[in-house]
Amino acid sequence: MAAPGTLYYRLPGDQYGVLRVDALGTNARVTSLPELGAGGVTGYTVEGSDAWLSGPVPFAESWLGAWVVLLDAGGGELGVYEVVDLDATGRVRLAGAAGTLAKGEDGAILHP
Repeated sequence: MAAPGTLYYRLPGDQYGVLRVDALGTNARVTSLPELGAGGVTGYTVEGSDAWLSGPVPFAESWLGAWVVLLDAGGGELGVYEVVDLDATGRVRLAGAAGTLAKGEDGAILHP
C-alpha cells in the first residue's frame, strides 16, 4: 500500500506527460478546471482518421492537448477527442474523430 500523493511522469517521445493525483481514500477537495469554451460546430472536415473542427470563434492555442466532447443536437455524447493540431484559421484537428458528425448535423463542442 502506498501513501497518497501526486505523480508526474513523461515517457520518451510524449509531447505531454501524465499527472496523477491520488488521495488514497482521504477526504480530498475537488478542483474544478475552467472551461475553455463551448458552442456550435460551424465546420467539420474529415482528414484520414481525424477531423478538423471549426467553432463560432477561432480556437486559441490553449486548446492544444485539450480534450473535446462532441454532442449531438439532443445533448447526447458522440465522443471525446484530443486536440492534436491547430491551423492558421483557428480550426482544431481532433484525433480519431472522422465520421463522428454527419454532413449538416448539428453538434456542440465542450471542453470537460
